[in-house]
Amino acid sequence: MYKDIKIKTLILCLCSFYFNTTEQLMAQSVFGEVQYSQTNDWTKIATALPYLSQEEKDRIQYSWGKGRAYSEKMRLIFNDTASFYSYIRDDKSEESIWSYKKNTFEINRNFRSNKMQDRIGLLGKNYIVKDEIPKRKWKIHNEIKEVSGYVCMKAETYDSVKSQRIIAWFTDRILVPAGPAEFGGLPGLILEIDINDQSSLIVAEEVKLNQQSQWPSINSKGKSIDYKKYQGIVKTYIADCIERRRNPFWDLRY
Repeated sequence: MYKDIKIKTLILCLCSFYFNTTEQLMAQSVFGEVQYSQTNDWTKIATALPYLSQEEKDRIQYSWGKGRAYSEKMRLIFNDTASFYSYIRDDKSEESIWSYKKNTFEINRNFRSNKMQDRIGLLGKNYIVKDEIPKRKWKIHNEIKEVSGYVCMKAETYDSVKSQRIIAWFTDRILVPAGPAEFGGLPGLILEIDINDQSSLIVAEEVKLNQQSQWPSINSKGKSIDYKKYQGIVKTYIADCIERRRNPFWDLRY
């Protein structure tokens, strides 16, 4: 009987240790910062425009070649309940052959409330896009590769507004549904985005886990609209540009 009591006591102690340890692990916060590089291949983007003849596409390919690429540095700050993505303000890339004022691009997500509050510059105006976080229809594939030291899985979706096939590579070692630009919603942090066969490529260059970063204050200057309205503005603008034989992505983020 005494032996049975000792065994029961030991089991209770082990159970208590297990649950306390589990609670501590669950309470641990995931946070950090990722620096991304986004490169747009303007030759690919231009030659994919539907109004161009094959002769015009060949001419662009010949005259532009592979030199028409523009890169910029971006930063994602994240924790297990929220993320913020925007430019690295001191970005002075010597590789850039373009010189223009960057449109506002501040992507703010709250995973706990499932809300977004993005501040995006579009056609000379700043919009505050407030809504629930949009759900993309991701298809996860049985493929893996390494990105910035992390084993990542492949996922795919399609943006019907911009006519873009999007490939994402995400890691389940960092369990936050965040990613670069407006991408997220996968069971792990997205470390690479490939849009239309590398017409635009966003790649994590540095991942800093458990680094406390200064969370920026939310700038609310701009016209408030919901996500559906914002998508409607983008869709109408693209259609108008195509009709006028103009590249919409000179002014619109690709």
